[in-house]
Amino acid sequence: MRLKVSPLVLAALCALGLAPGAGAQPLQRELVGNGSQLSLTKGRGTAAVHSRDGSLLGTVSRGRIVVVNRWAGGKTTVRFSGCEERRRPAPRTVVCIGRGLRVSVVNGSWITTFKGRGVNASAVVEGRLRLRGQRGSFEIDGVTRSWPSTFRTYMLG
Repeated sequence: MRLKVSPLVLAALCALGLAPGAGAQPLQRELVGNGSQLSLTKGRGTAAVHSRDGSLLGTVSRGRIVVVNRWAGGKTTVRFSGCEERRRPAPRTVVCIGRGLRVSVVNGSWITTFKGRGVNASAVVEGRLRLRGQRGSFEIDGVTRSWPSTFRTYMLG
């Protein structure tokens, strides 16, 4: 499987210290099933990615990112940066609020919700996307669309 990586995603990977170095080998872990390639670009609104299995990198210029780690699946690793305020409203929920937010969610079953301006994300997941916004584009497996003005759900993988 060959993934397209936008310059913004590459910058986010570098900022999080996750970009592969020269000569790095691809990860051997594969998703159960096929998984969908998802990209959110320059969004303004709310995007919730519900994953049965997958990984995600994302940024928000101004707003919040909420990650809920569900019990099903493998161990989920969540890393935030840029949080001006961090909350834990429940044992498996973390909220990051501020400007210039970044998140990395790897493995397991989780829900990541982006709310705000400048929403950008790349993911390979099985699950669904729930989306509503005033602007931005999103791509699922090579098909690009504008963010819908009312909530819509898209199946992934």
